[in-house]
Formats: sequence, C-alpha cells, structure tokens
Amino acid sequence: MKNTVFGLFLGWLLNASISLASLSEGSEHEDKIWTYAKQDTSWAEYKATCSGKFQSPINLRENETVRPDEGEVDDVRAYSILQHLSTKPLKIRINNPTSAKVRSLRFTLKTPLIYGTVKCHHVHFHIGQSEHAIDSKKFYGEIHIYCYHNRYEQIRNAVIYNKKDGLAAISILLEINNDNKTDNRHIKNMISMINNNPTGTGLTYKSLQFPNFLKNMDDDGVFYRYFGGLTVPGCNEIVKWSVFRMPFKISQNQADLLSALQNGWMKTQESGGWSELNDLNKTNLEPVANARKLQVKGDRLVILCDKDNCTPISSGLGKVELVLIGIGSAMALMIAFSIAVYLHKKSEDADEDGDNEALTF
Repeated sequence: MKNTVFGLFLGWLLNASISLASLSEGSEHEDKIWTYAKQDTSWAEYKATCSGKFQSPINLRENETVRPDEGEVDDVRAYSILQHLSTKPLKIRINNPTSAKVRSLRFTLKTPLIYGTVKCHHVHFHIGQSEHAIDSKKFYGEIHIYCYHNRYEQIRNAVIYNKKDGLAAISILLEINNDNKTDNRHIKNMISMINNNPTGTGLTYKSLQFPNFLKNMDDDGVFYRYFGGLTVPGCNEIVKWSVFRMPFKISQNQADLLSALQNGWMKTQESGGWSELNDLNKTNLEPVANARKLQVKGDRLVILCDKDNCTPISSGLGKVELVLIGIGSAMALMIAFSIAVYLHKKSEDADEDGDNEALTF
C-alpha cells in the first residue's frame, strides 16, 4: 500500500513537472516530436504520465454505467453550455493549423462562456476518427469544448496547478448523415472561415455562430460523465469528461472538406508518419486522424447523466493520497510561481490569451 501511494505521489509530481515544462518556452519537452501515427513510439517520452489509471479516451458502454440520484445537479452544466453556445454569434479566433506544434483546429472564444463551476475557453476538432467510442463504435470525428474551473484566471493555470477538477471537456461525436445530404449551414460557415484564414486569424477576433448541436443530436440530452485526462502528452489526469450519447450529423460533403483540410495540416505535423499512411499523389485520401487510441477504463465510475440530473464526480482518491497530493501541490505552486514570473517577463507585450496558445489541446 505504501509503495502504491508513494508511486502515485511521485507520478503526480512528474506529471505536474511535465505540465509546467511544456508551458515554459525553451523547455526540453517543447521540441520533442510526437505524432498520432506513431503513438506507441513517439509518446514513449511521456510514458510516466500517459499510463495512469485515469487516462482518456475510453470506450463507453451503457450497460456499465450508473444513473445519477434524483435531483443531483451537474456542477459543469454541460447541457446548458451546449444550449447557449449557439444562441448568438460569438467573437472567436482560429489558431494556425499549419504550425508544427498544433494538433487540432481550434476556435478560441474572446469571452469565456461561464456556466456552473467552469469557464469555457475553446472548441477544437478531431477529424478522421473519434477519440471516444460508444459501445465499441467509433465515429467520423469528435468536437471538444474545453473549459476550466472558475477559480483560475486562465486555462493554462488549470494545467499548471494540475488539480483533479482543473478542466472539464464536453465531447460531441461527429457522424456522417447518409440519409440527408444537406450541408449544415453553421458548419459550412466554419469551413469557409478556415479556408479564408488558412494560417489562422492571428490576434484578430471574428464573428461566428456555432451550430445548434442539441437540435442536430435530436436533443437527446443524455451524456456520459467520467473522470479522465487530456488526450495529448502529458495526459494530465485533471479532466471531467461529458461525452454526449447522440452524435451530431454532418453531410458527406462537409466530411470530405474537413478531411481534405486535415490532410493538408497533418502532412506537416505528422512528419514521417504521413508518408507511411498516405500517398500524396492519390486522391480521396483518408486523413491521418488526430485521435488518441482508446485507453483502459478499469474500474472507473461512469455516470449516465441527463439534462436534469448528473452526480458531481471526483477522482475517487483516498485520504492518504490527497494529503500527499496536497504536499505536491504546494511544491508545484512554488515551481509554478517561478515559471509564471518568467513567462510574464517574456509576454508583457503579448495579448492576454497569448500564453494559452502554446497549449496543444
């Protein structure tokens, strides 16, 4: 037992150190190349933090879930966030998907969307294959809405402090609609904005209205809630996941356009992995999906929530582990303070969200 707890403590400290280092310009991890095409080898650098018991994504099986108690309110309020994300145009900016350090197309909100205990920072795409699976079924892609606990000023601070409830991610599975070939106009507008800004929008914010995700998912309102981690190195186990059961459907035409865009980005980011998977002289290429492989669920609790009821979930850690993590938190805070001072000096003239752009999720 002592060895297990001590191992957890050391693993947590190492995870925090990698998180801090990854945000520090010029760190040893910044230049490490990792790819989706070669996850078994290129992620080896992060084995210590990407092989924990609370990794993501996972296969979600409905017969292995529990229902929330009546009247228990979702602390993240995932359903409300989806409801209000599409009520009006929002000011957003697009990252540069051609950058070697970027692993997904990201739409960052100028003003975070605040609901429950979280502030929502950005929306990003996984194209070519979903990360999560529902009853062993994978989908065409997956949209993630990343939020952070409202006690933090910025999303990067949630990663730096590495607390178990630091982040919340809302997942929307993408499925190709073979019955209706009509393009979703909001997805069409998003694709047009990407095409008109092939290297991102820089520091310029533009107006964009997100799709009504719930309407296109038949407003099922049911989602899976579990505790997990980031799906990129170093896989910080600090994420409350909300994965909606019903997929959001897009047309085959829009899937083809997204795949073509993905092909263009990934031939830069995946380096050698690209040439092994695709011949650039061919047409109708399958994209190199920016999706992490499924991880072991283990004995984790998965709650089948609905729009009215969802049990707040914790990491399930015991008292001894929490004490050790508390000590580790104090140590991490001291390290974080030093790095924060350094980063502040480096970015005095940068925009408020500039440091957040270094994040890979």
